[in-house]
Amino acid sequence: MTSFRGMAAAALSGGAGAGVLAALWHEEVRFQRSCESDSFGACLSFALPVLFCGPVVLTAIVWLLLRATRVGRPLPAALLGAAASGGGALVTQAVRPFSGPMPVWLAVLLAVVGFAAGVAAMAASHPVVRAGLALTLLLPWAAAPALREPGRRYALRDGFAQVGLPLVVPQVEGYRVANARAFVERRVLSVRLERGEDSISVRVVPLPADFAPPARCGPAMADISVTDDDHGTPPPQPCRAAGHDHWVRAGQGEEVHLVRRGGAIVFLRSGPDTPSADAAAAAANLTEVTPERLAELAAR
Repeated sequence: MTSFRGMAAAALSGGAGAGVLAALWHEEVRFQRSCESDSFGACLSFALPVLFCGPVVLTAIVWLLLRATRVGRPLPAALLGAAASGGGALVTQAVRPFSGPMPVWLAVLLAVVGFAAGVAAMAASHPVVRAGLALTLLLPWAAAPALREPGRRYALRDGFAQVGLPLVVPQVEGYRVANARAFVERRVLSVRLERGEDSISVRVVPLPADFAPPARCGPAMADISVTDDDHGTPPPQPCRAAGHDHWVRAGQGEEVHLVRRGGAIVFLRSGPDTPSADAAAAAANLTEVTPERLAELAAR
């Protein structure tokens, strides 16, 4: 009966604490995204130290409650419960990267199960059984690194499939895809190619309603936001024809190539020290790939 009381106390307190920390994590992410300041440290909030110290404080609270309920081995039970909860969180984040903070309900569930399991494992009478159960609860820490790469590929592939834009990859000799990401809510596909120190940036967005070359040639590269920030409507950008559905726009020390692909527009720009001819070659050699293929290229 004592172990059941301890499991209930650990589960309730651990779940409540994890829910509070997860909600604070969400709030901190929202604050950081909306905070704009020119001074160092102005966007630091009290939530950061709380989030760092919170798991330790929560484990200490569970330990004290287990002592109060006269559970055997309260400190190992609390520590094992915290480790089990943390391992579950690591596995969850490994299989769902890029998805932001963990949902509050999931954090509560992992903590409830983890702390209850920690008490149950330490309540076993035989030392070998206790050790076996403890090792089982610690397995997620070993599994998380192995799941990270498959999870990343799955998240990339899912984003590419949902963004609803042509998944184009330039074919330029010596260049490879160094990074690719789909920002589904903003409907932006971002691809970066590299060859040593040289680079080419590619952005794909829905065709602007006012796209009318050569007078109006879409937003500047810097105005194609991949965040939740809204910088307002950019000024008209003129351009010149460079081929069928291909235009070149010069300005602000850079040359940007624009290629129309159905209901989307592809922007290509060379890096600061990259020959401008490389961007022209990239614009002339766009290949559309599947979500699986782009995820494979981006994850290499």
